[in-house]
Amino acid sequence: MNRKVIVTVTLNAAVDKTYFVHSLTPGAVNRVRRVIAQPGGKGVNVARVARLLGEPVVATGVVGGHNGDYIEHALTRQGVRHDFVRAA
Repeated sequence: MNRKVIVTVTLNAAVDKTYFVHSLTPGAVNRVRRVIAQPGGKGVNVARVARLLGEPVVATGVVGGHNGDYIEHALTRQGVRHDFVRAA
């Protein structure tokens, strides 16, 4: 059986954050109501969508430190297979 797998490579994986505020007033204190953080980077985003569409996918690239830990754990929770190279 010849099984195909999509492999995405993200050399600059990141933690994307979205901040929600009630309103944005220049020059005033704008308080954040909610923050959503998720793994990001073009390849990681493609891997997430491919997984949602039911395609077999593995995300790879370079990660490190606390952000790397977060990216790997979050992708695991989202059901996205990954095999990143760890960097200092």
